[in-house]
Amino acid sequence: MDPVTFLTAPRIMNLVVDSGGFIRNASLQDICQNVYTLPEVLNEIKDKATKERLAFIPYKINYRLPPPEIIKIVTDFSKLTGDYPSLSAVDLKVIALTYMLEKENVGTSHLYEKPRSMQILPHGVQMDKTALPGHFLPSGEGKKCGTQRSCSSAAANDCVPSTENHLYIEKDASSENEEITGSSDESVSDEDSSWVTPANIEEVKAAMGELRVDDGAAVPVACLSTDFAVQNVLIQMGLKATSVDGMMIKQARTFILRCHACFATTKIMTKQFCPTCGNKTLKRVSACIDADGKTTMFINFKKPINIRGKRYSLPMPKGGKHANNPILCEDQRIPQNRLSKMALRKLDALDPDYVTHSSPFKINDVYSRSAHLDIRLGHWGSRDPNMFRKNTGNHKKKK
Repeated sequence: MDPVTFLTAPRIMNLVVDSGGFIRNASLQDICQNVYTLPEVLNEIKDKATKERLAFIPYKINYRLPPPEIIKIVTDFSKLTGDYPSLSAVDLKVIALTYMLEKENVGTSHLYEKPRSMQILPHGVQMDKTALPGHFLPSGEGKKCGTQRSCSSAAANDCVPSTENHLYIEKDASSENEEITGSSDESVSDEDSSWVTPANIEEVKAAMGELRVDDGAAVPVACLSTDFAVQNVLIQMGLKATSVDGMMIKQARTFILRCHACFATTKIMTKQFCPTCGNKTLKRVSACIDADGKTTMFINFKKPINIRGKRYSLPMPKGGKHANNPILCEDQRIPQNRLSKMALRKLDALDPDYVTHSSPFKINDVYSRSAHLDIRLGHWGSRDPNMFRKNTGNHKKKK
């Protein structure tokens, strides 16, 4: 089977494609009528093979730019879902372009202005598989209990094993061979059910992330992206999302930041330090709010906490405008790291002394101290800041 998930029926009228669709070499001419993208998306493609394919594609790429007001709507919505730090400027424009095409072809009355609250189900109860549009999970018809009775989504604990399973446990050792034979037959039947056949091909495609629409209606607007954060924002807004190679999220989530030192939470995803205790101990967790306003967090305690930078002692703080000290608190004063006056000097063609300049091109500063230090953002924590570093500059020795 082709690794790319194709949408054979129904066809998509307008498809917004991210860079992942071009890199994965999806046959877009078979799944949509009009392909839309941004110039910035094609600029993200760096590999030679994809660039060569884009030069001879059998379909036309339409370029559209979303207006700033739609980009603001998408940006505000991504902050509510907690995906804003994970989205780049190009990702926000891709979502905004999908929103703009949806507004032009369908309208915005069915779209959501805020993320919907997820339903909290008790332990042992399955979640509704059709709660969010744009997602598809395989139905539980294929997995049945020993009594050939499927588990209902309302009460999964009511599905108890059959009496045959209890008889297997209560049998004597003399019937072990029969048990082995019965289990082997069941394993063979399970293996047969795992194969892709014409009977379950539609379910397999849907499980891999194929976009499905009821009543055989054509999809007016959809977005093809392999970025999970983009898919999460699209689906929570009510837009159609699809992907290739089965790279599709199974459940839309909302994220917040939780401090593992004082256990405080904040919805401002751009924070690096805890607003309560001030430590750099914020961790992104999935959360949902029920109808009563109660927040429930889903914390992965198996994931270890990052202790990078804790191995070595802190270096002595240094002064000057080019100091590279570790940032330990939110209100810490940071050096300006300004460039030299020569580097900041702009070429002014109306300057009276413009004729006397040696060159009409921009002057590259290679003599100032800031140029020698190669001013950039420091990534402290990978090496010992207290260790002695030999000066490897190409300076002439004094005689």
